[in-house]
Amino acid sequence: MAALAVGCSGDKADTRPLVVGLINMEDAPQGSFPELRRDAEAAVRYVNQTRSRPLQLETCITQGAPEASAACANQLVAKRPVAVLGGVDLGTEGSIPVFEQAGVPYVGLTPGLGDELTSTSSFMLAGGITADLLAEIEYITGTLKATRVAVVHQELPGLQDTAVLVAQAILRQRGVTDLKTVPVKAGVTDLAPAVKAATVNNPDVLMAVFAADGCRRVLDAARAARLKARVFLPSSCLDAGVLPAAEGAVLASTLVPYPFTADPDVAVYLAHRAGDTPPSALGQAGFALVMDLHQALSAPGKPVGLAERLRASRDTPSFMGHPYTCNGQVITIIPSVCSASVRLVQVVNGQLTNLAGGEWVTGAPLVKLLTG
Repeated sequence: MAALAVGCSGDKADTRPLVVGLINMEDAPQGSFPELRRDAEAAVRYVNQTRSRPLQLETCITQGAPEASAACANQLVAKRPVAVLGGVDLGTEGSIPVFEQAGVPYVGLTPGLGDELTSTSSFMLAGGITADLLAEIEYITGTLKATRVAVVHQELPGLQDTAVLVAQAILRQRGVTDLKTVPVKAGVTDLAPAVKAATVNNPDVLMAVFAADGCRRVLDAARAARLKARVFLPSSCLDAGVLPAAEGAVLASTLVPYPFTADPDVAVYLAHRAGDTPPSALGQAGFALVMDLHQALSAPGKPVGLAERLRASRDTPSFMGHPYTCNGQVITIIPSVCSASVRLVQVVNGQLTNLAGGEWVTGAPLVKLLTG
């Protein structure tokens, strides 16, 4: 009987929680994004209702500086996580090397800095601002045939500034002959002068690259100036505080937009998200990250590490997102991106409507204009 008991105990499933880390920037001078964390926590509660081995989310809040992010990374690695989820963090220069050395996969949907896009430990299941800009440029130059484009953007050293520079080069390669770009320093709240300077030549299109609060101010400035140009905004602006001011604007979305309630994944998100704030693109990203990680950890087949599973992914379904392939070739110059596809939507009569037939759009091939 004792031997039988020992044998049976050895066959029992391991019910200890799987530790998952999360780094997110909150109450920082450059911005605060608690909605991502809150909806990630809600997703953990949701999956733990049915998961025999629950997830245990360990969160570290950073202030967006490399030193603070490195401290967060060391704190999380000490808890032996199966992965660390990347929220919005401007200090990944400090955290990513820690994860690389520890062999801990860093998984995200909102990449903002170069380290997130090039590290061998990083798996970005969506392309963030780079994918947004590439898809919008494909539509602006391919469908609209625009030749006069203005760009106003938050000055943010790292990926965002680099992405804007790449966007400018591709716009010129695609036939834009009148291009005006105006950067805005951090802390500037009145964007009317920047919008006026960018649109002095009456462009066909105004592209704005900001977080949600900046997008709202750009839209207010454009309306006050009675700007006739079509306004294009990134995924970060898909927010309940922005949409009422965005009539006529086009937005990119790396996930199926949360107002599209007929989508079954979106319905799950809306039913189980944290209910203390309105839904947003960043909240969706936090929820979807947990759901995608849950799927990857639960996938059948030979037991291998999470990083190996992700590297072997080919058109793997993503919660509320486009299928991902982490083979390093989706956008050749940024190998950590596993999907470069976005939805393009326009606000018409206060409602979001699909552009491009409601299909996923990618501008990844445009990179070849620069690389050959």
